[in-house]
Order: sequence, then structure tokens, then C-alpha cells
Amino acid sequence: MIYVDPPFDLGETLSGTDSDSNLTNAHWVGAVFEFPDVDRTPAIRGGKSRRSGQALRAVCVRNTKGSALTVATATYGLVLGFDTAASGRLAAGACAGASLTEGDWAGVGDPELGATTVADDDLFWLIIGGVVPIYAEGGIAVGAPVVADAGTDGHAMAATAAHIGNIMGVAVDAISDNNAGLVHLHVPY
Repeated sequence: MIYVDPPFDLGETLSGTDSDSNLTNAHWVGAVFEFPDVDRTPAIRGGKSRRSGQALRAVCVRNTKGSALTVATATYGLVLGFDTAASGRLAAGACAGASLTEGDWAGVGDPELGATTVADDDLFWLIIGGVVPIYAEGGIAVGAPVVADAGTDGHAMAATAAHIGNIMGVAVDAISDNNAGLVHLHVPY
């Protein structure tokens, strides 16, 4: 969203319920924002060095898993699917976790959250554009298209001809089997 400040930064979450467990902040669900690609390690605000001249494009999604959701590890974001059980506009603003079929419509959980879990119904960022670290199975060459891997581990894999419509990005690192590396995301959204 241009000219509107995001309701929270990368590395943060937003409460999705009130004290009576009613859903809140629904007006942010599905909103897309761009963030500078900076090192947020020194502090959430201020004192950050740029990683690249690019931006990270993220959509605000609600955790609809039914329990706490791990969206990243200390070193990379997990590949997480949009909740396609929801219909219409809600599908583009909900995330049920890493239970994926090969090539599912997916983004990458906010790597700035590290190993922090997102409470059920809380809001967090799902990265859909820009360069982010992911974990690959099977190895991926530089420039190779990337898709969500099957399973519940939140990994990615090199795309094949069968995945043409479901490519989530392109590897910018040579990622060896069962290792982390950088992918430039361009998730259709």
C-alpha cells in the first residue's frame, strides 16, 4: 500500500483477537506492503544496514492453522501455503502452515521472526517478492525456478515442466541438497 504505514514491521506480529477471542484487525488481512531489504539484527528500528537495493514485498496474513505456527528458523523462512480452504479474498490473506502439495500457491514466512511462533489467529508477514533465504531439498542451481516442496517441513525444490504455473521464484544462490540459500521471490498475488 502506497502512502500508508504498515501496521507492524517485519520481525513482529499483530494480535488477531481481542480479550473475548473475537477476530480483530481484519482490515489488514490481505494488505500488501513493501519493506526495505535491511539487516534488522541491530534493532527493529534504526541502525540497519541495507542488504540490497531491493524491497521485500509482503502480504499480511492471518494464522488459520488452529494452533501456534512456526514461520521461520533462525536462518531462513519456511515455505508456507495460502489457506485455499478459505474462499474469495480470504484465501489471499490466510495461511494454514507448511502442509503443502508439491507446487502449491505459497510464500515464505517472515525470516525476521526467527524461531518465534505466531499465535493462532494472529497476523504476520508472508513474503511474496524480493530476495529471502529458504531451505531447499534436492539442490537448486542459480537461475533455476523454485516451487514449494511437498510435505510439512516448509522447504522448496527446483521446479520441473509440470510446475510452470506455480513457480514462486528463482534461485540467486547455488543451493546444495538440504541447505539454505537465497531465492528471489515473485509469487503470483
